[in-house]
Amino acid sequence: MEVMEVDCKHLSLTSVPQNIGQNVKHLDLSNNTIVKIEDGSFANLPNLRGLYLSNNAIVKIENGSFANLPNLQYLYLSHNAIVKIENGSFANLPYLFQVNLGNNIISTFEQGTFRNLSGLKELNLGNNRISTIEQGSFRIFPA
Repeated sequence: MEVMEVDCKHLSLTSVPQNIGQNVKHLDLSNNTIVKIEDGSFANLPNLRGLYLSNNAIVKIENGSFANLPNLQYLYLSHNAIVKIENGSFANLPYLFQVNLGNNIISTFEQGTFRNLSGLKELNLGNNRISTIEQGSFRIFPA
């Protein structure tokens, strides 16, 4: 039997588990105590379409955190403590349709933060502390 969804909510996880099958399409890690998304955290999940990381304690998203997720469509990172998103963190996610970064403490978006997201249709940045948006941060949006 092929597992399509993995529910890891409310398990007090402090990091992303590495023993998840590569055929998983939806991974729910919400309501844990994950602090950091490291480079390659999801490298073994090429079929992932939905990733739910809301209500954790994530402070930083490293460049390459979501590498090797070519099919990712939905990414939920709301209600964390994200201060910084490294340039290139969301690189090469052509099917990413929806990103929720609401209710964090993000203050700045660097040039190229959202580059190569040609499929992005919805980006929620509500309830952050945005004070600086560098030119070219949102260059990916179609005219």
